[in-house]
Amino acid sequence: MALVFFYKTNYVQHVLLIFAFYFSIQLTITLLLLADFYIKTKNTVVQFSKNKLNYQINDVRYSFEIEEIETIIIHCAPSIKRNSRVIFFPFEPFHYILINLNNGQKVYITSLSDSNLNSSIKSISILKGKIFYLKRGFFNNGAWINSPFLDAL
Repeated sequence: MALVFFYKTNYVQHVLLIFAFYFSIQLTITLLLLADFYIKTKNTVVQFSKNKLNYQINDVRYSFEIEEIETIIIHCAPSIKRNSRVIFFPFEPFHYILINLNNGQKVYITSLSDSNLNSSIKSISILKGKIFYLKRGFFNNGAWINSPFLDAL
């Protein structure tokens, strides 16, 4: 009897419509972030060494010594900081690093440039006091989409 009521009230169609709406919103946000990250970093190569950061954009190479780096701010979801494999939104793996240099220049490195940014930065042992995390979660002032380029808007 409950199954007859379940199908006669079109409850299934309403639930499917809600899931389709939720999925389309998540997909749209994820595709926008992917396009944003790709356009901004499509010709970028980043290499971390023991005492140097090599950064290449469109065949122009920049090399920064560790002493030139003022701070490194990692914008990431809490699940990435904890190295957790459990994520709640499809756009959580998108994160970026902002490197502030002593001369005022800013360098952005996105997760498309290096898929394992956290371990690459942590491998440089000299930077221990310069790394700061800016966690962005769903309950963190509503700013839960990590994009250096969308943040500027």
